[in-house]
Amino acid sequence: ASAEEKPSPKLHAPERVPEGYFQVVVSHNAMYADFEFTIIAKEGSMTQGAVMAAAQEALAAIDRLESRISTWRPGSHASRINYEGAKKPVGVSMDILGLVESSIAYTKDTDGAFDITVGPLVELWRTCKKETRLPTDTELSAARSVVGSDKLTVLHDDHSVGFSKEGMRLDFGGIAKGLAVDEAASALRNYGVTCALLDGGSSSLLAMGAPPGKPGWIVQLQHPYNESTLEEASIKDEAVSTSGYLHDHFEVDGKKYGHIIDPRTGMPTQGVIYAMVIGPSGTLTEALSKGFFINGADWAKRYCEKHPKVRGIVVPEPAEGKGPAPVRINFTN
Repeated sequence: ASAEEKPSPKLHAPERVPEGYFQVVVSHNAMYADFEFTIIAKEGSMTQGAVMAAAQEALAAIDRLESRISTWRPGSHASRINYEGAKKPVGVSMDILGLVESSIAYTKDTDGAFDITVGPLVELWRTCKKETRLPTDTELSAARSVVGSDKLTVLHDDHSVGFSKEGMRLDFGGIAKGLAVDEAASALRNYGVTCALLDGGSSSLLAMGAPPGKPGWIVQLQHPYNESTLEEASIKDEAVSTSGYLHDHFEVDGKKYGHIIDPRTGMPTQGVIYAMVIGPSGTLTEALSKGFFINGADWAKRYCEKHPKVRGIVVPEPAEGKGPAPVRINFTN
């Protein structure tokens, strides 16, 4: 749906909720992902119609966000920066300027593992996957030369963003769904919703409050090789993001290459198969999930020591013949 169209949430049969409460589940496709919101309200506090109106506005907020940050839509802020940014800085709205500035801060926080300028490397490896080959040294060097947030030109007072080198590209894909659930939650709060679980394509979730009579919403990290659960966590007024490559990779000479690229080396990350981050916002956790995944468990432990509101689970690549052994960080149980 475009920003002008109102998304039409579908009402599903509610699952069991305690007497005196009702549940609404709505779903919507955006950002190449299926968003599903589960909203629980107390009878008498909100009508079902009011909850549906809130859900509709939350889904519309995601569509409006996509229309601004999508690099595939001509005329979007992100597309204009990508097409014109090397010639001169492009004027953008305050929220896009803020997103770029906060993304640069996340690049510093993750020691360069998360970077919104990684686009040229992502495109190179996408081509290599189609052709089942590795990039040449020349291709890798060319792509790496136009990657790096330090090459962005950000003029805060002028509300504009540009590139210092031709061939650079912004790619908000590594943070978009986290930002989307944040924006949706803000819309729901404005309507008085206090209890909801927002699922952005299963890789980014946000919990508002907790289900009635429970300490939090339960999220699970699935076993990479079967249907069992590796780990689970209870979340309340927190967001969760995961990064993993097992279901999105290709092989060359028996070696697996995933889709999560380390912007510093230009190579797909090795050594970790999954990372889950739980923290105060979807935007933060999605950026950090790349940091935990690319930098590994020891780095994640050091980060969480300095940031007690963040916790995570990192699953290193298991040794031959061994099963995955999740590393839990900042969990009290």
